[in-house]
Amino acid sequence: EFVHPDDRASTISAADSLQDGQLVFTFENRYQCRDGSYRWLSWNSLPMTDEQMIIAVARNVSEQKTVEHQLRESEQNFKTLAESLPLALGLYSLESQKIIYLNPAYERIYGYSVEYQYENPQKWFDMIHKEDQDRVVKLFIERYSVSFDVEYRIYRPDGDLCWIRLHYIPQKNENKE
Repeated sequence: EFVHPDDRASTISAADSLQDGQLVFTFENRYQCRDGSYRWLSWNSLPMTDEQMIIAVARNVSEQKTVEHQLRESEQNFKTLAESLPLALGLYSLESQKIIYLNPAYERIYGYSVEYQYENPQKWFDMIHKEDQDRVVKLFIERYSVSFDVEYRIYRPDGDLCWIRLHYIPQKNENKE
């Protein structure tokens, strides 16, 4: 049997679907090579019931699977690091104007839940002390494309005034924008 043991049940199910005359599109499983290694294949199969034939095309997606696995691993490493930091860490998309990520330390420092901030991203500026707002907003407008540090005060929901030191690093896309 060439099919990887973990993929046998799903492969049998896909074959049964073809026998029932159903199209099987982007079905993936692993096939064993001569050297004993496995390759991931993505199948598109069309049953030709009148001719009692199946037309199938397979594409090797092993490299894509490796990249996807590495990306998942990298994301998990980032999450582990970010969630263990005693400092607030956030990711914000200038393009979509949305908060992408806030770590748990954000709640302890700012006093607002991560969920609240995701739903109300503009409230971050409202937390800034009135005497610091113009300076901080101006800095973000003028320097959004370069790294900078800024200190300012915020009012937490419990009324406490808290000093914040923010280190801003813009994340650039593949076009360096």
